[in-house]
Amino acid sequence: MKIALVRGEVDTVGRLLGQAWQEKQKMSSRIATPLILEAVEEAGRCGALGGKVTGAGGGGHMVFVCEFERRHLVAQRLIDMGLVVSEVTFSKEGVVSWRAQK
Repeated sequence: MKIALVRGEVDTVGRLLGQAWQEKQKMSSRIATPLILEAVEEAGRCGALGGKVTGAGGGGHMVFVCEFERRHLVAQRLIDMGLVVSEVTFSKEGVVSWRAQK
């Protein structure tokens, strides 16, 4: 996945993320809830190339990779499902964090 990220191969990153999700689900039947499974399915229908749940249980986030042109469709469908969407981008400088004041 690192090589695909460095090369900017979004489709490969998405595919690998999806494969990681499939493998993670084999670890326990309690990893995926019906809502999580629906969100992954719906995101895929809207153009997500892959996605998975992060975290160690009791919460966490779902990460989806999609082409820039499809991100708004994926995000809107997840919002329509009652989920909260945050955008993440990659930076050549490494991890960059900021928070907007409300």
